[in-house]
Amino acid sequence: MELMTYWTGSSEALVKEAKKQGYQVEILSEKDNFFVVKSDTKEVFFKSTDFGGNSSLALKICNDKFLSHLFLERYNFPVAKTREISRENFDFGTEDFSDFTFPLVVKPVDDGHGNGVKMNISDKKELKKAIEESFQKYSKILIQTQASGEDHRVLVVGGEVAIAYKRVPPSVVGDGKTTILSLIEKENKNNPLRGEGYTNVLSKIKIDDELKNTIQKQGYTLESILEEDKKIFVRSNGNVGTGGYVQNVTNKVNEEIRKMVVEIAQKLNMKICGVDVMTDDISCPLSQTKGIILELNATPGISGIFETTGVNVAEKIIKTVL
Repeated sequence: MELMTYWTGSSEALVKEAKKQGYQVEILSEKDNFFVVKSDTKEVFFKSTDFGGNSSLALKICNDKFLSHLFLERYNFPVAKTREISRENFDFGTEDFSDFTFPLVVKPVDDGHGNGVKMNISDKKELKKAIEESFQKYSKILIQTQASGEDHRVLVVGGEVAIAYKRVPPSVVGDGKTTILSLIEKENKNNPLRGEGYTNVLSKIKIDDELKNTIQKQGYTLESILEEDKKIFVRSNGNVGTGGYVQNVTNKVNEEIRKMVVEIAQKLNMKICGVDVMTDDISCPLSQTKGIILELNATPGISGIFETTGVNVAEKIIKTVL
């Protein structure tokens, strides 16, 4: 799991909100996002959004995507078909993937922020390449059937849904003169909301193999000149850390989904939990849309949430803790 080595927007939002509510705040280490919020009778230590409200076991389950899958499967929550494979004993020539249906996703077991995720794998040749590339960095990876629909994060705080938002992949619009690479660089440089990592409301669009594969599947390369007024999504996922942005859908969440995500948090005894839901329509039960629970997050980031949705999640967290 990637560790932050800079002061994040999540920490900043919590510190500002704590001071606003009249609490004392002592920042112990900015680079470690380590601070303490104090009232007259209580003090709570924070490591960004981790305030000790989740057990070490819950953290381990959420930080390991295969354990999360097994937990969700155990309680019959809808999940994607998943297999864990390890670099140590994997042989593509003997591994049987005939029970999987393309397209597939390859992702690391224990990394976050959208790192290392390879989507829209359409055949065995692409799958072999994705596995080989992943094993260059990760010792264990997951193979999953790719669910259709849009990516949503439902954030549970203190046993209630604090916010639900749709994560939208980054896009660029052509002018008939500029390459896709230049359009991305221009967006990263000129959009005042974008910054490195989670330091600003939005993150800069990450240029990597996943981005290159995404635009290639649309018939382009980074050096292609995009047609005037032509819009393309340059990543398959809308993770904020790789350049995506969010749209508030809290009021649209189906009641069955609300109960489901709260139940997940309760079963893991978590005071804060990000539940990732893939569905075509968040206002319908997952059984109707063939949607799934994708992943769980025990330390969900809240950088830029208030600025883009108007929902003050930091306020809900501080009131839950103190």
